Amino acid sequence: MSMWEPFTEPARRSIVLAQEFAERAGSAEIASEHLLAGILAEGSEPLARLLIERGVTSQRVAAAIGEAPRTQPERETEFSAEGKKMIECAFEIARAYNHHYLSSSHLLAAVARLPESRAYGLLVAFGGRPEELQAALRSDSPAPVSVATMRRTYDLGALLEESIDRDPVAQLRRWIDGASAAGQLEPNAMSISTAGADGRPSARMVLLRGLDARGLVFYTSYFSRKGRQLAENPYAAALFYWERLERQVRIEGSIETISEEESEAYFATRPRGHRLGAWASEQSEIVENRDLLDARLRDYDERFADEEVPRPHSWGGYLLRPARFEFWQGRKNRMHDRLEFVRERNAWSLHRLQP
Repeated sequence: MSMWEPFTEPARRSIVLAQEFAERAGSAEIASEHLLAGILAEGSEPLARLLIERGVTSQRVAAAIGEAPRTQPERETEFSAEGKKMIECAFEIARAYNHHYLSSSHLLAAVARLPESRAYGLLVAFGGRPEELQAALRSDSPAPVSVATMRRTYDLGALLEESIDRDPVAQLRRWIDGASAAGQLEPNAMSISTAGADGRPSARMVLLRGLDARGLVFYTSYFSRKGRQLAENPYAAALFYWERLERQVRIEGSIETISEEESEAYFATRPRGHRLGAWASEQSEIVENRDLLDARLRDYDERFADEEVPRPHSWGGYLLRPARFEFWQGRKNRMHDRLEFVRERNAWSLHRLQP
């Protein structure tokens, strides 16, 4: 599953049910018809309800592929080539509607767009009308799930005092490594929140590019909005969130610029296009249109055609020196684990916070 982007909770339930259908039918792979049966058995999405209203019941599909599912799967089941194709098609549909997460509505739409699949044949055989689904998809995107009802249960792990590293920087590195191993997209992505002299906060995502005993290092334009705010108020808060592991880390502390030499060394490791972008973009400033940006990039590409792209003096690194860490692990019933480190006289004190 790590090869795919995140799924919504209804889509995850659909896939768990599909696995149960596959196992019950004696299949070693989850095919598209198992996914169709799982979607209809899950049944909470608008397109699933639409199909059920037209007579495509999960029981009838189950009868076509095997027997009804059990409550819990007994073993892991792989996706068949057809099942993978269906999920890839579902992601294309999700992206077309600017949806970051894959829902069971997108999976159902994929069935309607893959007439060669067995799942498509089952739709037709049991009363589903793919052409009507296609018309609905053309007229509007799949209806979103109400944000008020979106929720998941956190039950992947626990965070106890005896298991945490007493060096919060080492613990942060451990969790980043764990997120990477779990297939998390950009496990070093973090939100950085800043505030200028007016005290109004601003947040954005950046990439962690250095982590050592000093703290956390990231890079940006000194004249960007965050750069200007940090010049006025040299404090920031960082937030990591790894949904695959149900973990987050909050860090708060002071900010300082790193040395020119350290910024130079990192800039030299960046791809050429990224280095050109640092010259072409006056970060956070208004620009008339995209064409102007593209033209500026081409101009700098020509300017530095026969040499290494140097670091602009307006671009460099910041060091967040932590004064506080909070490690959060999701738990059932919203009784989450929260362990806080606070810097006191060059040492870290550890406390448990209520969820």
